[in-house]
Amino acid sequence: MMSGKALPFAIIVILICAEFVMHFNVFKTDLVGFHVWRQTETQTVINNMAAGDGSLFVPRVNNMAYENRSLRKEFPLMQWIFAQVQNLTGSEIASSRALSFFIGIGTLIFIFLWFKILLKNTLLSALGSWCFGFSPSFYYYMICPLPDNLALLLGVAGLWTASCWYQNRSPGYLLITAFFLGLSTLVKLPFILFFVYPGILLIQVSARKRDISGFLINALVLLAGLLPALIWYATVIPTWQGNGIVQGAFGSDFSMREWLGYLSHNIVSVLPELVLNYGSLLFFIVGLYVIARRIGHNSDFFWPLFWTGLSTIAYFLFELNMIKDVHDYYLFPMFPFIFLIVGIGMKSLWMKPALKWRILSLLFIAILPLLAFLRIQQRWNLEKNPGFNAVFLEHKETLRSIIPKDALVITGNDYSTFIHLYYLDRKGWVFAENNLNNTNLDSLIDLGAKFLVSDSPEIWNNPAIQMHFKEQVWDHPMLRVYTLQKQ
Repeated sequence: MMSGKALPFAIIVILICAEFVMHFNVFKTDLVGFHVWRQTETQTVINNMAAGDGSLFVPRVNNMAYENRSLRKEFPLMQWIFAQVQNLTGSEIASSRALSFFIGIGTLIFIFLWFKILLKNTLLSALGSWCFGFSPSFYYYMICPLPDNLALLLGVAGLWTASCWYQNRSPGYLLITAFFLGLSTLVKLPFILFFVYPGILLIQVSARKRDISGFLINALVLLAGLLPALIWYATVIPTWQGNGIVQGAFGSDFSMREWLGYLSHNIVSVLPELVLNYGSLLFFIVGLYVIARRIGHNSDFFWPLFWTGLSTIAYFLFELNMIKDVHDYYLFPMFPFIFLIVGIGMKSLWMKPALKWRILSLLFIAILPLLAFLRIQQRWNLEKNPGFNAVFLEHKETLRSIIPKDALVITGNDYSTFIHLYYLDRKGWVFAENNLNNTNLDSLIDLGAKFLVSDSPEIWNNPAIQMHFKEQVWDHPMLRVYTLQKQ
């Protein structure tokens, strides 16, 4: 018979094994599915770094439209690490998916450790991590090369070490907190919100001790951790011209009615179906009820959690113009607090005297993997909908063999500006909405374009474009490749 102390750790081991088995068939699957555009952007930077093209401070994509092909957004720490492993293993997709998976498992372990402190129950903390692990969104993205995964791991680690610091006041924990949260923010700027949590903890400690000098020293330690992120983003944000993320709701070009529509969609559909999983919905509702009844309750962690959670809600409302009804991974900064509410609700039901509540809780917990699988597995269906013109995936090697490695290409229609060039593994220019014409085609040929790869009949059949065709070198009902010549 398993002891009560061993059971929580057995749950974590089963969770890790279940995640591995359920993702096993995806490890060698090329990048497809929901938000494949963001995945191909990230993987392109990784591939270029691995090839010695670009660096940690100058991440490069394949799109020549960017100056020096440099696309500086988040600090590409994850991309750089993945590139080093790729060089060692010689594998592109498998290594990126495996590393993403390990990052996801690390996140679940730190969630468990953080929940242990806050829920004060090891078993329920393990079950709370189980719920987190089968959030359909987390389940999907944990094997996708996205920097948000690493930011979430580091952010949750920082929440845990901040809680440890509060329990024993060890300066070491505060230093590690500053390190983790600083790196998390560096990797993805929205995770700067997690600094609110240790910040409020510092205020509470100083208020009780009336120790202003101690507060200032500790605050400087936290701010020191944030300094690299502040320097990086102060440098790169001015280059994000027209970026809706920076402008937020203030730069929104849609109406209040549309904004409210996106808000209701996220609350009614995205939250229960993709973020929570319907199996966790009851726990979440009960958790909200418990918290509403305990507002102002004398708990050491209540106000740090309250203000950090409120900050993430403000972030969500501010960025709703970008999140809309599709960018669920933008919600990652909210995930730890959403699933803490799930854990609180689960604990409330679990501790009720009537056995039926435990049985009901176990039933909901048991169906979480199945519901996550049913909701997400079709996203990796290569035949049904890879998220782009499947010819690029099916004939990837053929296309690469046709076009010399050093040849510059023009390709479209590609609204992502990354997918086509990723699958071609070539440098060049991208067009969308058939906005390639005789003038800009002529100028791109002057810049060195040698091939046109297009899945648009409007481009193939345009007489002004056809004048630049030297030879058709590949023909497919959904894709054609031409060599180009100057007119």
